[in-house]
Amino acid sequence: MFNMYLFYKNIPLFLPSVFIVHAHILSFYKFFNILKKHFNIFLLKFKQLSILKNTKLHMNKKKTLK
Repeated sequence: MFNMYLFYKNIPLFLPSVFIVHAHILSFYKFFNILKKHFNIFLLKFKQLSILKNTKLHMNKKKTLK
C-alpha cells in the first residue's frame, strides 16, 4: 500500500519528464528532417554541377574533334 502511495505521489514528477523527453525526440526528428532536406538540395546541386561539367567536357571534345 505504501509503495502505491509513493508511486502516485511521484506521477506528477514523472509525467513532465516523459513529456520533455517526447518533445526533445520530436524536435530532434524535425531537425533531422531539415538536415535531410538541405542534404538532398546539396546533392541535387552537386549532380547538376557534375552534369554541367560533363557536358562542357563533351562540348570541348566535340570542338577538338572538328
